[in-house]
This record gives sequence, C-alpha cells and structure tokens, in this order.
Amino acid sequence: MPEVRDKLTALGLSVGHMPGPQLAAREQAYARTWAGIIQASGFKPQ
Repeated sequence: MPEVRDKLTALGLSVGHMPGPQLAAREQAYARTWAGIIQASGFKPQ
C-alpha cells in the first residue's frame, strides 16, 4: 500500500519485499546474533 510505504519511509525505514524463506533465514540470523550479544552481556531476566 503506497500510503503505508510513504509513512514508513518518512520515518526513516526501508520498505521492501522478500520471499518467505529469505525472510525466515534473515530473522533466524538476527535471533542468533542477538542471542550471542545478550549472552555475552551477562544479562539475566529478573
């Protein structure tokens, strides 16, 4: 939807499309990266 894309772009976000498997792989990579960062920080949930 162009109006949504325009609003997001105005907020400084990049708007694009990728196939489901590519999106899933990207999100899994992000999860691994953040899990490592959180573990290395020593953060413990309270």
